Amino acid sequence: PKAGEKGGGGTVRYRDRTQNEWYSEGCNQWGLTGEWKRRDRKIYYGFMFADEAEILQVVLHEIYPVVDVIIILECTQTWQGEAKPLFFPKFNKTRQFQPYADKIRYIPYNFDDDKTANFLTRCLDEELAGPNWPPGQMQCRWIRQWGARDFIATGAHDMRPHDVFVVADLDELLAREFLRAVHYCDVFPEGAGPGKEERCGRMGVFTYGHKYYFDCTVDKAHGHYHPNLALGRCLDVFGAEELKRWWGEPKKYFPKPKDLLDTKMAGPGGWHMHSFLSTARVLWKWFSRSGRSSREHRGKWDNKWDINDLAEIRSQRQKCNEQAGFMTFDSEACEPLPHLIREDPVGWGHYIRYVSDDDLPDSFDIQGWYHDRLLEKFDNSSGEFGGSW
Repeated sequence: PKAGEKGGGGTVRYRDRTQNEWYSEGCNQWGLTGEWKRRDRKIYYGFMFADEAEILQVVLHEIYPVVDVIIILECTQTWQGEAKPLFFPKFNKTRQFQPYADKIRYIPYNFDDDKTANFLTRCLDEELAGPNWPPGQMQCRWIRQWGARDFIATGAHDMRPHDVFVVADLDELLAREFLRAVHYCDVFPEGAGPGKEERCGRMGVFTYGHKYYFDCTVDKAHGHYHPNLALGRCLDVFGAEELKRWWGEPKKYFPKPKDLLDTKMAGPGGWHMHSFLSTARVLWKWFSRSGRSSREHRGKWDNKWDINDLAEIRSQRQKCNEQAGFMTFDSEACEPLPHLIREDPVGWGHYIRYVSDDDLPDSFDIQGWYHDRLLEKFDNSSGEFGGSW
């Protein structure tokens, strides 16, 4: 860790200790219960995809050997309502993705299911979700995201009551070893005891929090508390979106079902690979995300960016200093990493440590698309754009 950083040594020691049990059989090291024995269950692993082909490659390589169905939902618009192309059909034809094709169920989504389509006609003027999301563009952004995530569950139409459904963001990755344990251990509320086993509950999984690359991490034992999972018989009770939620009251249009068990946490069992992207692609997230961008937090709602915004992101990527409590360390030596990274640490070195934009690979030839879209939104009042991104 950086010299003098409070707690850094403790974080690194904790991560290092997990390597001793990460690859061994057993339930306890994951915070799971039960006897280690193969269960009659399938794992359905679902997430939304926008355009992050490299992250998707890491995810598919990690989960493919141990899950039964991979559900990928891709939207025809960003959360902010701008049209976008469907990238996955193009990427799926490449040699990088062909090995995983037989387990993938791909869902293109146009926000046209009855509930979401109805809400999108009302979100500008009506309070649909509750006081935390007043009428307006922000509520509409979240309505799009919530509707899309709920629709992931349609890809698990043949799931049995004792199967397991995992819902994640693409950058929230469960380790192959943790998923293997899901096949061999109890999944809550299994093993919870009389009066609880027949009820419904969900699990959250602590994951190691990283930003930009694995050497940049939050100075905590883990730092993130997704993905989430539940038994198949409980998916209809939650829905995919509410299964993923963590803090706050249930939405106004979805009152909390009665008799739910409290969430049970497990792990650490994976990684949060937040913004493992080039500077330009991090900037593009400002114009596609549901939450506020850094510029919007500063009161600028002009749907623009300038050279100062770009310089800020570039500096944060390089210095690992976007937020207090982040630090750099030697992740390759001190933490388990996804299989694809460990199998080719040279080819995936830009996922391990900082690499400048000029030296980042563009394996799927998509960087130019971001550049073109971003130049349409450039605010030149602060100066002309120049340099790499």
